[in-house]
Parts: sequence; C-alpha cells; structure tokens
Amino acid sequence: MTTINVQDETGRSGQLAEDMHTFLAQAAPYVEKVTQLQLPHTVTVKLLTVPGLATNYSAFIRRQVERDTTDVELTESEQKKAAALPIAAGWAARTTWAVDASVLVANTVGWPSTLIVPQALAHQGLLSDPDGLCELLVRVLAEQAQVEACRGVLVPGSAWPAVQESQNPVSQLSAGHASWATREATPLVLGKPVTDTRRQCSWTYRRQAALVFIASRGQHGRVLRRATAFVDQAMAAIGPEGFNRLWGTHDLVPTLDELRHPDRWLQRLPA
Repeated sequence: MTTINVQDETGRSGQLAEDMHTFLAQAAPYVEKVTQLQLPHTVTVKLLTVPGLATNYSAFIRRQVERDTTDVELTESEQKKAAALPIAAGWAARTTWAVDASVLVANTVGWPSTLIVPQALAHQGLLSDPDGLCELLVRVLAEQAQVEACRGVLVPGSAWPAVQESQNPVSQLSAGHASWATREATPLVLGKPVTDTRRQCSWTYRRQAALVFIASRGQHGRVLRRATAFVDQAMAAIGPEGFNRLWGTHDLVPTLDELRHPDRWLQRLPA
C-alpha cells in the first residue's frame, strides 16, 4: 500500500497540503490501474518557496552529476562545466519558477519526490481550476510510478552530459507517458470528463513562459505532442504490459527517430 506524504515547507500552505494528500490518495489506485505500474512505497510531495525550490533542485542536479560522472575521467574543461550545472540549475529555478507546476527529483538511492511551489500554481491559475489541479497531481503520480519502475535509472534523467530536451529520448518518453496517463486516468478519478477551463495566468507567468519558449526555440509543445502520440500508438498496439518492459529493459527505450516513427520501434520489439 502506498503512503502519501505531502510536506508543507512554506509554512503557509497547510490546507493545500491536506487537499493534495486527500486527492493523491484517491487517485493512486486509478493511476496504477491505467499505467499498470506500481507507485513507490511512499509518494512524497514537497511544497516549497521559490528559494526552497532553487536549493532543492540545485542539490538534485549536484547528486545527478556526481552519479553520472563516477568512474568517468573528465577533462579540466568538462570538470568546470559539470561543476557549473548545479549552480545553473538553481539560477534557472529562480528565473522560471512560475512555469513549472511540478519538478520531479530523486535522492541518492533513486527514491522520487516532487517539488511544487504553491505560488507558481497561483500564477498559473491552477488554484482556481480544480480539474486542472487534479490533472497536475495525476501527472505527479505517473512520473513517480515511472521512477519506481526503472529504479531511478532512466527517470529522472541524467544531468551529465547536458542534453537539450529535443535531443533526449528518455525525457521525451517520460513526458509523453505522463501526458498519456494523465489524460486516461484523470476522468476516472473525477468521475466525469475534465472541464476545459480557460485559466487566467499572471503577467509573471506569461513573461517567464516567453523566456522558456525562446530558450527551447518553441519546440517543447511540439515535442510533447509527438511523444504523447508515440505512447498512444504503442499502447494501442501492445498495451501497458508490453510497453512497460522498456522501464526495466533499457535497450527498448525508443530512439529519437523511433519517437517520430512508432512503427519502427514496434517492429524491433522482441516477440
């Protein structure tokens, strides 16, 4: 049985933490049913201030860099680049905190937790959109189920060498699977179709979103749609049980080309 642990580290989001705890507990069985993945023994969500997000995310990237560079001989230039990544991660968190509704991290042994800034939810209009908030929390569960399935090896992704999302098949696969699971499971949790609400996002959110759009060259939305379409086609062809083999057999992770052409991935799967 999964234990839900929502920690309010802001000191002022106690009611939100209670509401999230209740919903996550209700949603967990549906996410496991849809994905056919087991959730971690403990699903941990941390509600943080912006400085808290930056500190936690920077520490996570530092752990990932240390993991990824163990027994790897780096040049002096590479050492400097690797050492700069946690600092850059903290800076990015402070700069675009309103854009990411949740951030998946893991500890040194691969146990996941999700970082959420309640202030960011407010700027995105999610605190006044119950269905949208439910979708977010279902995605949180789906992502943590991925980590449990791969024992933290694939998800969250590696930090070194640094790779853009558009060139990272694991990142795209994770996002597409979480998007698919959210679409499939949320109506089951709610007991009704998701209400498509036009949220009133703040100027702060719009400004930060524009920065992210420019940095990603506008590719994020297209990449996510393509990854979700890949999961759609794969699930229709082989179902969750067949799909989930890739979390434990990493050679089955699709390449960038296969994410664009799911048929090619399906053709190379073992019988």
